[in-house]
Amino acid sequence: MSHVLNLLFLEDDVYDAELAISELERAGYTCRWERVEAREGFLAALETPDYDLILADYNLPAFDGLTALALLRERDLDIPFVLVSGVLGEETAIESLKSGATDYVLKDRLSRLGPVVKRALQEKEEQAQRKLAEQALRASEAKYRTLFNHSADPIFILRRDTYQFLDCNLAALALYGYTLDEFRSMTVHQLHPPDELKDLKRNHVDLAAKPTRHDTHVTREGRRLSVETHSAAFEYEGQAAWISIVRDVTSRVKAAEEIRRRNRELTLLNRVISAATSSLDVTHILEVACRELALTLDLPQAAAALLDAKQTQSTVVAEYLEPGRPSALGNRIPVADNPSLTYVLTHKLPLRIANAQEDERLAPIRELMRNRGTVSILIAPVIVRDQVIGTLGLDAVEPRSFSDEEIALAQSVAMATGQAFETARLHQELQHHAEELSKALQKLQELDHLKSEFIQNVSHELRTPLAIARGYAELLDQGELGDLRPEQEKPIAIIARRIVMLSRLVDDINTILELETQELHKEPVDLVELVNDVLTEFKVTAKNHDLTLTGDVQPDLPCIRGDPVHLRRVLDNLLGNAIKFTPAGGRITVCLERDGENALLEVADSGMGIPEDQLERIFNRFYQVDGSLRRRHGGTGLGLALVKEIVAAHGGRVSVTSQVGEGSVFRVCLPFNGAA
Repeated sequence: MSHVLNLLFLEDDVYDAELAISELERAGYTCRWERVEAREGFLAALETPDYDLILADYNLPAFDGLTALALLRERDLDIPFVLVSGVLGEETAIESLKSGATDYVLKDRLSRLGPVVKRALQEKEEQAQRKLAEQALRASEAKYRTLFNHSADPIFILRRDTYQFLDCNLAALALYGYTLDEFRSMTVHQLHPPDELKDLKRNHVDLAAKPTRHDTHVTREGRRLSVETHSAAFEYEGQAAWISIVRDVTSRVKAAEEIRRRNRELTLLNRVISAATSSLDVTHILEVACRELALTLDLPQAAAALLDAKQTQSTVVAEYLEPGRPSALGNRIPVADNPSLTYVLTHKLPLRIANAQEDERLAPIRELMRNRGTVSILIAPVIVRDQVIGTLGLDAVEPRSFSDEEIALAQSVAMATGQAFETARLHQELQHHAEELSKALQKLQELDHLKSEFIQNVSHELRTPLAIARGYAELLDQGELGDLRPEQEKPIAIIARRIVMLSRLVDDINTILELETQELHKEPVDLVELVNDVLTEFKVTAKNHDLTLTGDVQPDLPCIRGDPVHLRRVLDNLLGNAIKFTPAGGRITVCLERDGENALLEVADSGMGIPEDQLERIFNRFYQVDGSLRRRHGGTGLGLALVKEIVAAHGGRVSVTSQVGEGSVFRVCLPFNGAA
């Protein structure tokens, strides 16, 4: 496929123009061309400069090729310009090329036109590519310079052979405090502290193999920085260089060091605490504290001493020693005239002494210091409940100034040791109290067992004579043994009533004992039938007390598994209490219905009600709301206790709501599960 060539031809001879076009078509071009003859036409054509090529005759009647070339260059139009002329001298040709013409062709040698045009178009394409590359380079350099100058991290440009600074950004100037001229007179080695310069040059030569480094730099003011440097080789203004991006990680390094310190401290404390929790032996706890502190602080020996009760002397009871070191166990250190111990006891703070064998504060134990080879010492108080009970002594056999961090660590261990002592003391107290409580519980259980046996025996012994007495009393009261004189009727009636009450009390006691000691004999129980029977029996009693007793029983309820005798006692007690404590004219309602998987029994009355502060206690054994009621109505305080215990034995629950003066509602919830 031929190349389509948009062509502008400055030519006054149509025949010459057509010859040139024919030559280009032979060379494989398809030409779309426009011919102009004068300046005005040429300028008008340049208003829409979409031409691939301009061919121009050098010499026209009123215009010439060099002038046309000048007009083209004034407009900064990048269009190849080829002179096609009949006569063109060498000097003129050279001048035209210097002025920007791409090439020239003589009209009698038009066979050269095709190759010349091809080369001109190639040069145009190459020039366009160069311009694009230059634009991209300028954009890249601008972007680099922007990033370089606005980076928050310092950036250095170094000579690859000498590590001399060639350039650096504003962040570097701000962080290090040097001017750009000062940097350019330095090498990167001068940013390092003197003690790190030995292997520095060798390490920097290996930057290509290890582009990331962690170093210490020093600012102009002498501040030490922990830095992370990332370097890469590149060309900078024609010379081999390194570009190094520096990140100030001083805060991060300090934080990491603090974390390591805290981890070391926590590990040490954990070991001491573990020893304290695994053993309540005070001596063992002190031995662990001495060993862990000595190993952590790289010390050959450490000792723990405890004060006596009067704080007159301290005795070494535990220690850690490297092999071959002399022991201090059993040494007694007086408190009187001992400035070091007095300071610790008074201020409750650690004491560090750099020269243990010469310091006057250690004069009373100087001989001990010399025997142990102690040069420097740190003494930390062991405190329990704000009272110093002993000390931890850390011995250095070479001159040493214990740092604030080491002192804080020793004090933390001493505090943990004190807490372990307190824990051991509390454990001993708790153990003592537990033993006492165990003995008391055992005694209480024995007494409870004796009580139960006694009650069981008494109730058993009372049951037979009571039954006989009750029978004769009822016969007397009913006149079966002969008529009574009028003055005998009332006493005999009272005797019969009291014997009945006493029999019920014995029955209640026996029921409670059975619930405590025996399993219920459960069988299918029809609650509907049971409730209806009880309602029928109690209606007469309610009528005698001028009370209205009604029932609302849902039919066809499932049976429950239970003890019918005990369940009957629940109904008897609840209805009996309702009748007993409801004044004449009142109402009592008994409801039985299904509530999910349970049977719900409610006994509601319009009686005197129960005070709110006593509702939680009415189900306790022998508890009565008001003693005067007991005297008026009788009772032992066992009825509701029996209700609660029987219901609980059936897997149910009982509750009550009440308003004084308005009445009470007792609710019994019994599960159907296990029904036949």
